[in-house]
Amino acid sequence: MKKCIISTSLGAQGINYEYRRNILIADIADEFYKYIVHCTTDRNLCDQLGENARKLVERKYNFKLFAPRLHSFYLNLIEA
Repeated sequence: MKKCIISTSLGAQGINYEYRRNILIADIADEFYKYIVHCTTDRNLCDQLGENARKLVERKYNFKLFAPRLHSFYLNLIEA
């Protein structure tokens, strides 16, 4: 959806992100505040983070990449 993402380290766990390229990590309230203000005042930064986040999802987490493996997994379960 090309949205700028601000998350905690825990919330982003398991995602192959690049800090400040496709996500902002804020583990304390002051960091969240700073990033929210920054993103609301710098539209280009917000748009670029959102665009990069979308590209990451399309490249690494696209369902079409995993569907054949998932289908094969379920077929093996049925046949077992």
